[in-house]
Order: sequence, then structure tokens, then C-alpha cells
Amino acid sequence: MKGATRIASNAATREGPAENAGIREGDLIVSAAGTEVTDPDELHAALAKAGVGRLEIGLVRGVEDLTVKVDLTAGPANKQN
Repeated sequence: MKGATRIASNAATREGPAENAGIREGDLIVSAAGTEVTDPDELHAALAKAGVGRLEIGLVRGVEDLTVKVDLTAGPANKQN
């Protein structure tokens, strides 16, 4: 799919939110929270806007269109003491 963001194998933390939601290496992310994403910056902006909680991600795996729900958690930079 033209313009889709590809998940890099090092982009998903083992047993992290993406892996737990079923996102695999090679999947193409095409939307976040119902909004099309065409580059990593747009994806990062959607993740930041969503904050901690559940985010719906649209992706393409091979010829199949899928939607997964990712449970976002606070990363080390976002955790408050």
C-alpha cells in the first residue's frame, strides 16, 4: 500500500503493547484512531495524542486489512514519579 508506515522489527518492544496487540514485523500501519498515517511522524503524533489508554490501529498484513486495539502504557520518558 503506497504511503503506509512499515513497522520495523526493532520498533516493537518484546512483549510490549504492539506485540501484545498482535502487530508483527512487516505489517503496514495505515491508520491510528481512525486517522490515516502516511509516515512515522504522523504515527508518533497519533500515539502522543492518544496518551495512555487503548488505541485502534489499522494495518495491512499481506493482502488482509486488519484492525487491532493497542493498550498504550506510559514509557520511561512519560512516567511520572
